[in-house]
Amino acid sequence: AWTVNGTSITSANTLNLSADFTSADISSTTVGTVAPGRVYRQFKLNHNGSFGFTGRFTMMIDSKYSGKYANLYYYNNDTSKFEFMGSYLVDESGYVSLEFSHASKYALVYTSKPVDLLSAGASVADNAAAIK
Repeated sequence: AWTVNGTSITSANTLNLSADFTSADISSTTVGTVAPGRVYRQFKLNHNGSFGFTGRFTMMIDSKYSGKYANLYYYNNDTSKFEFMGSYLVDESGYVSLEFSHASKYALVYTSKPVDLLSAGASVADNAAAIK
């Protein structure tokens, strides 16, 4: 489900806000840079480019990830690399609400702490849980 704050709308566009969770367009080697040695979940938002607003997309992950962080990475086609977008807490029912301003390809990696707060000696791989 999408939530849009009307005050964030900067342009009116016709949008396709559906998400494709069956997409596997990004190579496992590339995804491995943000989730090395782990099972990962990639998806894409079907619109092309900017939305003209910032919206929150809430989706069911799994209650077994309750209390963990879903770390969102955007795949930059120009650089062929992932860019960290943010860490989002998975609620007690297994839902997570992610913030987007444009559509692209993405990967989710779960950690026990937000990526930006990982201890200096820990890596994403050390803290990641597989998405199944």
